[in-house]
Amino acid sequence: MIRFTTWALKNKAAVILMTFLVLGLGALSYFTLPKEFMPSANNPAVNVIVMGQGTDAGTMAEQVTKPIEKAIGSVKGKKHVFSTSADGYSSIDITLDPSVDILSSFHFSKIFI
Repeated sequence: MIRFTTWALKNKAAVILMTFLVLGLGALSYFTLPKEFMPSANNPAVNVIVMGQGTDAGTMAEQVTKPIEKAIGSVKGKKHVFSTSADGYSSIDITLDPSVDILSSFHFSKIFI
């Protein structure tokens, strides 16, 4: 680091030139990179949250999270399922394949009722 500092102090013109070069390339990339106000994002995901006030984490995992995970097993096009159980709280995150229609994947009457 000391070598760089001494070099920079001896070569002020080179440091100024590099600074302007970096600023110029930054401005060029800012104006030439494609930008969209509302870019399309196809990342279908479903989050199921269940609140059970006064229920411990073990009961939530056994009586709520596992049955929901079992029901989600029949969903077509799912990529990942991530679940969390805590005291009075259960959360199941389902990530779907972008090529699958969300509404046709879930049969709400069969899974959640």
